[in-house]
Amino acid sequence: MKMDDLIYKVGEANCNKVFDKNGGFYEYNLIKSEITKLSDNGLEKCFVLVGGNLSDESEYEKIVSLIKRKKDKGYKVIFIVTDSISLKDMSIDIINRCDLLLHQAVGFTFDNIDIEQRYSYVPELFYVDNEKPKVQKDMIFFGGGSYNREDKIKEYLRKDNEMKKGTFSIVKDSLNDERIEYSSLQLLMKMFKFSLVICRKEYRENYWFTPRFIEAVNNWSLPVLDFEYNKNRLYESIEVSSYDEMIYMINHCSEESRINRILELKKEIKSNKGKFAKNIIDFCSK
Repeated sequence: MKMDDLIYKVGEANCNKVFDKNGGFYEYNLIKSEITKLSDNGLEKCFVLVGGNLSDESEYEKIVSLIKRKKDKGYKVIFIVTDSISLKDMSIDIINRCDLLLHQAVGFTFDNIDIEQRYSYVPELFYVDNEKPKVQKDMIFFGGGSYNREDKIKEYLRKDNEMKKGTFSIVKDSLNDERIEYSSLQLLMKMFKFSLVICRKEYRENYWFTPRFIEAVNNWSLPVLDFEYNKNRLYESIEVSSYDEMIYMINHCSEESRINRILELKKEIKSNKGKFAKNIIDFCSK
C-alpha cells in the first residue's frame, strides 16, 4: 500500500526536513514507521492524520475532503496531536471529523473534542537503548524554546540572559535562536548528568507529556521535573519548584541513586513503547 493511503502530515510544507531543530520531523518519521509496520502486518482500513500547523485554508479543505473519501471507503480515521498548534479552531474542526484522537495529555479529556480520545504513547516511540557515557558533567542541561515558558527559563536557567551556575542551556527566544540540529542536541544532552524538563503554560493544566523526558532517559541524563510539568505523572523522577531546590537536589543525588533511577525509568518506558501500536490495533479492530 502506498504511504499516501496510510498517513498524512498536516502542514508538512512548514517542516524543515534538513535542519530539524525541535525534532518535529524526526517524530513524524517515528510515527510513519510504526504505521507502515502495522500495515505490513495486516492492518487495514486505517488512515492516520498527524497534526501540525495548517499551511493555509486550501490545506484545510483538502484534509476535509480526504477524511470524507476515506470514511466513504470504510476507513477509520485517527488524528494524532503532538503539539498545541493542532488544537486551534480550524484543526479542532478537522479532529472532530475523525474517529479517534490520540494526544499527549495524560489522563485528560478535552471538552471541545467530540470523538473518543486517548493518551497516544507517541513520546515512548522516542525510546532507544543508548550506551551509557563514560564521563558526564555534574550539571543540568536544557535545550528548547522560551515561548510561553519564559517564567521557567528565568527561574531555573538564565539571569539577564546569562546561564546560572550549575546549568547549561541552549534557548530560542524572541531575539535569538541558539538551538542546534536534533541529532546534535541528543549528543550534547548525553554530556550532562541531569536534564531539566519544563513545559509551556498551555500544557500545565492538561498534564501534557513530552518526548524530552524520554530523550533525557535515553541519554542517561536524569530528568529533573518542574513541579508544574505533567502533574498527572506517568513516570516519577526528581521534582523541583525553584533554582535553589534544583541545585540542592542535584548536588545531593548520589551517582548510584541517579543511575538506578535511570535504569528503572528505562524499564518502565520500554514496557510502554508498544502501546502506541496497541492503541491503533485495538481501535481499528473494533
